[in-house]
Amino acid sequence: MESSTASTPRMSLLEVLDRTFRLYRENLLLYLVITAAVLIPVTLIQAALGVGATSNAALVNSGRLTQAQATQMTTQLCGSAIISLLIALVQNVLLIGVITYISSEKILGRSATIGEAFSAALNRAVPLIIGNVLLWIVLVAILFAGTLVSLACPPIFAALIGLVAYIAVAISGLMTPILLLENVGAVAGINRAWGLGKRRFWTVLGLFFILSVIGLILGAAIGLVAGVLVGTTNLSAYQTVTTISSLLVSIVITPLTPIGQTALYYDTRNRLEGLDLALASSGAAAPRPSDVESPPIPNSLSTQDLINIGIIIGVALLFVLVLQGSTELLLRLIPGAGSLPR
Repeated sequence: MESSTASTPRMSLLEVLDRTFRLYRENLLLYLVITAAVLIPVTLIQAALGVGATSNAALVNSGRLTQAQATQMTTQLCGSAIISLLIALVQNVLLIGVITYISSEKILGRSATIGEAFSAALNRAVPLIIGNVLLWIVLVAILFAGTLVSLACPPIFAALIGLVAYIAVAISGLMTPILLLENVGAVAGINRAWGLGKRRFWTVLGLFFILSVIGLILGAAIGLVAGVLVGTTNLSAYQTVTTISSLLVSIVITPLTPIGQTALYYDTRNRLEGLDLALASSGAAAPRPSDVESPPIPNSLSTQDLINIGIIIGVALLFVLVLQGSTELLLRLIPGAGSLPR
């Protein structure tokens, strides 16, 4: 691992992306095997849940739904929701955690087997799961409470959406590497993710945005090819091909985000906390972030943080105003649309 100090310029977004794709390219087969091993069973489970949902929808549309069937359907929906939540948690622990650990070892100049990576992820499963659940609860609670107050005023609601987006990006950017690689609990890990993540907010946002766009472009391209090859007249065949295509895109794209987050984590800690120097002086044969103390970091809002929040809220407000204006324009242009309930 290259040595650096807090005075060394931090990596730009392009440099983070360059390192992300370099790590991905150098270990392509390993990342693809790990991702496929998790996503293929997940996709099969989701497909089975989808079949059940389709059957329930057909039963509802038939108009012959009995009370017993309605109760059974409600139970199935609750069960499907719980299974979907568990799948999301397992995916974060078993997939994102494993890829993060392998990327960490590569950055440190070492290699890890798939078994070692899964073991490391499982050992940190509790703080990873608790951290993700706590983040979801906080974001949903803010949205719910704010919605009750501001739903009658779209600009206030837009500002709330902007604030929630800022919090989500700032915390989630480095939360998984912190909870997986450091010897901290869930709450302490979230606090550290907030304190470090908001200092790299625009880099995290840019990383998420660019990788999401790449995924959307690949998904759209493969979906278009599938539509041309199979056609849309045979709905069953088209759905099967698009499901397989989406799975292949997910297998290829999914590793990029945790790789990028891990690269950004080391760069941020090296520059702000001198992590590389602490590892070099730890005395451990193969030092890792868990072998050194995670220093406290200020998590109060700085002037720059307030400016960043203001920019995000401003963008959200602008989006809502444009959307509202466009809706009003369409209602005026479409005959009879003005009499529709809004």
